[in-house]
Amino acid sequence: MIYVNEQDKPFGGNLEDYTSDTLEEKVGFADVLEEMASLKKDVSGLPVNIWVDDSGSYIRGRHAMRIKFQGDYGNKTNPNNLFSMLLSKDNPEIPKNQIAKVKLPMKDINAIKTFVIDNADPLSQLADEKIGIDVFLKRMKKYSGKSKFSEYSFEDSDVFEGMSGLKVSDGILPVNIWLDDTRDYLRGNYVKRILFQGNNDDLSDRSNLFSMTISKDNPHIPEVQLPRLTLPVKDIQKIKDFVMKNADLLSKLADEKITFTMFIKQMKL
Repeated sequence: MIYVNEQDKPFGGNLEDYTSDTLEEKVGFADVLEEMASLKKDVSGLPVNIWVDDSGSYIRGRHAMRIKFQGDYGNKTNPNNLFSMLLSKDNPEIPKNQIAKVKLPMKDINAIKTFVIDNADPLSQLADEKIGIDVFLKRMKKYSGKSKFSEYSFEDSDVFEGMSGLKVSDGILPVNIWLDDTRDYLRGNYVKRILFQGNNDDLSDRSNLFSMTISKDNPHIPEVQLPRLTLPVKDIQKIKDFVMKNADLLSKLADEKITFTMFIKQMKL
């Protein structure tokens, strides 16, 4: 992850160091919002209301620069349903201790992430009070409806051929997944990826499959698949964590540089 400013790391370099919103814990979300400027849906182009730091509240709160977003589609502020997203130019993230509570679908999370990426610099300048909200709004890139996480499409015909599976009953992930171990990505002319099942059943369901690209930093699901994905965000995050931890091994497996048995022995959980 690339932070907009290195000084945004008050407790060290790991994401876990930022998961506690200290100020919110002390005074509550409603008071914190008084230190942030609200951007309604029609202003940002996003499907939810968001709040941006325009007064250096991240310094007083002793956390990384971030925005707040509402976890529902209401027009009125709901201080009991707010979440953080850290500023980043390549992969904004929700703190891990909040992920399980987020009920928004991944397509809306990715929309917010795209907005943060597109506006990382002016958001950082706004938080440091180098610009005001009026200047920010002039520089802000409104969300156009096109996510940055939409480069790849997926066809699920003959999907299990050339792939090895790990079941829910194996105790590794909350969903079944399939891993390329025969250079299937070359035959299919797509990027290296894993497949995962869109429910928690142990039985394979060919009609409910999704793909996730293999990446150390930003595994993502093609946008074309997101409207039908109903898994909880916490389960999707577990799959992403698995892919990021094992990206090198998954890549070697896809290139047949290691066997599936070797992968099982070396994989990180």
